[in-house]
Amino acid sequence: MRVDAADVERIAAYLGLREETFRTRYVARRGDRLKDAQGSRCVFLEDGGTTSCHIYPVRPKRCRSWPFWDELRDSPDALRDAVRTCPGLEPIAGDEA
Repeated sequence: MRVDAADVERIAAYLGLREETFRTRYVARRGDRLKDAQGSRCVFLEDGGTTSCHIYPVRPKRCRSWPFWDELRDSPDALRDAVRTCPGLEPIAGDEA
């Protein structure tokens, strides 16, 4: 998941971490995205009875715009893949089929 400097600052503060510590733990070497957890999932995505985001109130701007991403709008294949992780998209994907 892409992050910018404002995202990093906001999430680090929410987690009670210094930005440098947050970047070391959670930001990929390139510096513009969060590290992936197992299975290329977001490191802050939590499993349970329902999947949830550990940092939802301060999630990155990119997450806030989900599912209104150009790549989902423009690619039926990408939309079908997204539905596998977000069942709430099924009505949208059904319209595309």
